[in-house]
This record gives sequence, C-alpha cells and structure tokens, in this order.
Amino acid sequence: MAAATIKSVVPTGWLYAAAGNPLVSIVVLATLAVLLSICSEADAFVAASLSQFSLTARLAFMVVGPAIDLKLFAMQAGTFGRGFALRFAPTTFAVPPLMGSLGGAAPVFDNLMPVAGERHDEANMTGVDR
Repeated sequence: MAAATIKSVVPTGWLYAAAGNPLVSIVVLATLAVLLSICSEADAFVAASLSQFSLTARLAFMVVGPAIDLKLFAMQAGTFGRGFALRFAPTTFAVPPLMGSLGGAAPVFDNLMPVAGERHDEANMTGVDR
C-alpha cells in the first residue's frame, strides 16, 4: 500500500529522476525506509514494487529500515538518552547504504577475476576451456 501511494502521489518524473542517479536513489530510499517505519518482513515487498530504482538502492532500503526508523530512534532516545540516539542514528543511516553501495559495485569487478574453468589468454579468446 505504501509503494502504491508513493507511485500515485509522487510525480512519475520525480521518481525516475531520483532513480536515474545512483547516489540520490540510495539516499532517497534510505530516507523513505526511515520515514515509513515498516516491519522488516514487509519492506521486501515495498522494495520489490519500486522497480524503477536500482537493486543497490532497494538493498539500502531493506537494510536501513530495520536498522533505524522513527520508532527505534524514539526508543533509543528513551532508553539510552538523547545524546546516544543523536550519535547512533546518523551512523546507522550512513553505514548500511555505504556497505550496500560497495556490494552493488561488486559486479564491476567480475571481469577482473577469472572464474574456475575459464582461461583468459590470447590463444583462447572465448574464455572457455576445451
């Protein structure tokens, strides 16, 4: 329901503009995860329906949501004090998207490491052992 509301309320151009920039898309979906404060079992369904965003941005959405959201921030401030919550929230907001971005960039390195059973030499340009 949340994703359907977003798709119908937010102009399509804005969604595609945000989704078109990798860094902006990660920040937008991470912020959305904090604001929605949905259950970690439901966030995968919301992320799956936001198909115009990259897999990395959707991963950030699914990781940031359970790590920090509005109700967790209030609980941490009440339990550990406001100072702790003000230091902990930015850290938990920044680290998961950063790690997700590194994980999302990992396929870039696929061509640098040979896969078992493949040869990368000039004699065999197909890359497959015979």
